[in-house]
Amino acid sequence: MQVTKKELSDVKVSLYIVADEKELNDVKNQVINKLSVDIKIPGFRPGKAPQSVAERNIDSSRLQTEFLGTLVNELYREAILSENLRPVETPKITINKFVPFHTLEFTAELAILGKVKLADYKNIKLTRHQTEVKKEEIDKAVDELLVREAEKQLVNRASKKGDEVLVDFEGFDAKTKKPVPGTKSKNYPIILGSDLFIPGFEEHLIGTKAGQDKEFVITFPANYGVKNLQNKRVKFVVKTIEVKSVKKPVLDNKIVDKFGPFKTVDELLADIKKEILAEKNRLAEQARRNELVTKVVAASSVSISDDVIDRQVDYNEEFEKNRLIQQGLTWKEYLESENLSEEKYRKDSRPQAEQQIKTGLVLGEIAIIEKIEVKPEELDSQINLLKQQYNDAHIREELDKPEVRADINNRIMVDKVISKMMGHQLPQVN
Repeated sequence: MQVTKKELSDVKVSLYIVADEKELNDVKNQVINKLSVDIKIPGFRPGKAPQSVAERNIDSSRLQTEFLGTLVNELYREAILSENLRPVETPKITINKFVPFHTLEFTAELAILGKVKLADYKNIKLTRHQTEVKKEEIDKAVDELLVREAEKQLVNRASKKGDEVLVDFEGFDAKTKKPVPGTKSKNYPIILGSDLFIPGFEEHLIGTKAGQDKEFVITFPANYGVKNLQNKRVKFVVKTIEVKSVKKPVLDNKIVDKFGPFKTVDELLADIKKEILAEKNRLAEQARRNELVTKVVAASSVSISDDVIDRQVDYNEEFEKNRLIQQGLTWKEYLESENLSEEKYRKDSRPQAEQQIKTGLVLGEIAIIEKIEVKPEELDSQINLLKQQYNDAHIREELDKPEVRADINNRIMVDKVISKMMGHQLPQVN
């Protein structure tokens, strides 16, 4: 086989491929053997007739079509391997010259993953994250434990800080007045002053009575956990169903055994401090890993075709639609609530899609350089671990699907690549 590569752009190439005599003969014999199994030839069992006899009994048009398709596919696969190309879509094939079983010349035009120019990922300075536990944090954790054991009693008065209110609420876009997905609930209990709900929400309920309705507007934080609510101004319509006073028990050695295998208050406080510190350290480590990936990707360059970005936008959109279905919302309702058209949504989604692709390509390139791979036993172990976490037979079956296994494999690979990069990092900086 002869291959002539022509670069059409950073992300598109053309391959002119010419088959040699051996390849032509090998594929012809392969196709004849395959097709002869399906034909009946007097005096021979299926697939046992000599090739010359089988060839005369196979429809010539079918033989040529099968031969051409098989040879083009095989030569194309060999060509992209020999040229070290990574296609991202089905190639456009043009047959330039074809004499059945004697000559084949064709052109394959294809989009490829662009070249990745990596940053110096072994020399990245990361921010130092201080992890310490403050007394207020311990006090808050203790208070949450005491609330669980508190006596609660219905009261016929305005609510105050420390009370539990049971509310129905629904959120509406402050501009469009349309319902906002994920901001509606009924009979929801809230301890006023706990700061466990949407920032700013609890303060508006102080002073409300059972049966009272109240409306107020809240701007969600920029770092709120639900992306489509970040920085969003939402008008809440809330109905207070009931108000309960909350009488918390005194924290002493007599009650600590309700919270675990503790005998004294000091043991409980020491355990709370240990748990808070462990969680802070976990979050700090995750923040450092995220910072490392962000810096490496930002300092690297990748050529990405528009077609590849379009496909990632399609994938993200489908994922979002499935998520909304689980919330009982249609795609149309979501777009209307966000005052978006389909075109505007896709346009706004492209930067995120491009960043996702770039991140994957950069981490994939590092995996190649560092010779990182996921062994079959590692993948099987992770899937078995996930299966143990679910009793639902359907979910456990889903974990065995090829596409799910591939996704889990990719996550393991990413984790291993980041861990490898963390091992190369420079000392932290303040």
